[in-house]
Amino acid sequence: MPEGALQEAVEALRGVRTWDEYGVVARALIDIGSPAVPHLLQALSDSDERVVKYAAAALGEIGDFRAIAPLQDLRSRCSPEVHGVIEQSLRILTRPPEFFTARTLEQSLETLTSWSDYARFAEASISGGEELVEPLLTLLDRPSARVRKFAAALLGELGSPAHLTSLIRLAEADPDPEVRRVASRSVERLAQ
Repeated sequence: MPEGALQEAVEALRGVRTWDEYGVVARALIDIGSPAVPHLLQALSDSDERVVKYAAAALGEIGDFRAIAPLQDLRSRCSPEVHGVIEQSLRILTRPPEFFTARTLEQSLETLTSWSDYARFAEASISGGEELVEPLLTLLDRPSARVRKFAAALLGELGSPAHLTSLIRLAEADPDPEVRRVASRSVERLAQ
């Protein structure tokens, strides 16, 4: 999507007066997905409280973990109405592992751009992660090297020696050298 159209979609939050109107704008933002997140994070510092409220709601609906820390920071210095919306978005963003499917995990892992992003994602979303192991195993064959790399890293933290075969295969045969390196580390961790 062209940057101008993306900014225009986020800017449409300024004209929203009701939750019904928000629904129309939110659908466009959700369809845009992760590319809208940086613009929505910027909208959290808008002087118009309505824009902040609707941006916070859209961030929760998009479900991108990058919104967690900014929303947590904002909730201590906003009005009660905005605070309620932020809390709802945070409940969605930090949902327990049983709500993750291979698809939602893949979408989340695809947004990670650094190891610090990964650490925040793992800390915020993965407690009691045994439920994540099976969906993570399916992600080891995805086309995205980023998804394979972070799935291998998570399996190194959450998996068991029973999952070594899948990680060894990745460590030996993945076309991406960073994926092979991360998978090798996970193999070492699980083999201990």
